[in-house]
Formats: sequence, C-alpha cells, structure tokens
Amino acid sequence: MNFKHLFILLVSANLSAQKISGTIFSEKHQPVTDARIGIENEDTGSITDQEGKYLIDFTGLDKNKILKVEVNGYEPFKIKVSDFEALNQYNISLIKKAVEIENVNIVPKKYVQKNFGTRNSKKVYCGYDS
Repeated sequence: MNFKHLFILLVSANLSAQKISGTIFSEKHQPVTDARIGIENEDTGSITDQEGKYLIDFTGLDKNKILKVEVNGYEPFKIKVSDFEALNQYNISLIKKAVEIENVNIVPKKYVQKNFGTRNSKKVYCGYDS
C-alpha cells in the first residue's frame, strides 16, 4: 500500500514540473545567441544556444516574479511569469538598442618645448618642430 502512495506522489510531482522552451529572435527574425534569460533577483535562468533556443524551469516559482531577457545591444525584455505562461508560443522578439553618441571636436593644442639649461626654446605644433 505504501508503494502505491509513493508512486502516485512521484507521478504528481513530475506532472507539476514546468519546463518551458522557446526561441529568442531579433527584429529581423534572426536567432539571438548568448542571450541571458531568467527570473529577476533569483538564481533561475538559462543562456540561449547558437540557434537562439532556451529551456527554463519554472517549477516552484512565484508567478508574480519577473522574467527578464538581457543581451548586449538589445533593449531588456521583462514580463511577469504568469503572463508569460499564458502565451501560446514562448518565442521572444527583442528590439535593437539605439545609442546616440555626441560629436567630439578635436582641437590641436600649441605645445612649448623648453630646453632646460639654455635660453633657447622651441615651439612645437602637434609634434612638429617650428
């Protein structure tokens, strides 16, 4: 009789395990490699392979936690675990991060090279003697 209860317990525990797999794509529907997907502030997560595929285990997690995807060069993707589980497909599309860099103006400086021990001095412009 005890074996029957143990078997039922093991089968029900196995059915409650929830592993979700999917693919992470860019805007142009190209797979994104080495993307970090996981639960925010938790040790649960995974990294995508060369085809952008991942497998993450949601067993025993609070459904109000935040699922986060981060990749260099893309905007971070965040969604509640409960909302993510309600989706039909677990494919994620990331948006490229737009970075604006200010213009840099380079102005050459006028250097004065002094010869210590003599009264002569030379003027140097951008490394050239004058």
